[in-house]
Amino acid sequence: MGAPTDEIGRQIAETRDHVDTNLTILEHRAATNARRIGIMVAAGVAAGVVIAGAAFLIYRQTRKPSVRDRLRDVVPDAISDLPETIRKRFKGRPVRVVISSGDDRESVWESVLRKAGPAVVTSVVGAAVSRAVAGRKQSEA
Repeated sequence: MGAPTDEIGRQIAETRDHVDTNLTILEHRAATNARRIGIMVAAGVAAGVVIAGAAFLIYRQTRKPSVRDRLRDVVPDAISDLPETIRKRFKGRPVRVVISSGDDRESVWESVLRKAGPAVVTSVVGAAVSRAVAGRKQSEA
């Protein structure tokens, strides 16, 4: 009877060793897979953040602000917060506000020349070019 018990004990020991090696292999595979999955999740999150950032930037570039938003950004708070009595006095008429120092004022003629000068110069250059082209056509004929 002693022999079969030793045989059974040996088989149990061999099975335990076999199970221990299999468990060691499975633990190593699980650790490797966990590391791989962690890297994939981190890459996915990073890609998601990059795509969301790009989508936000594209949205901001393509979305034009409304006229109301643009005016609110341009108009100083002091003007937009005028008391109601002053608003009633102007009755919705446009108001022009010019802020300047006394040194940088220009005369009325300077202002007119600055605004009308480019139009006059363009007209003169256009007339001279058309005459030159017309004169060249006559001399060729």
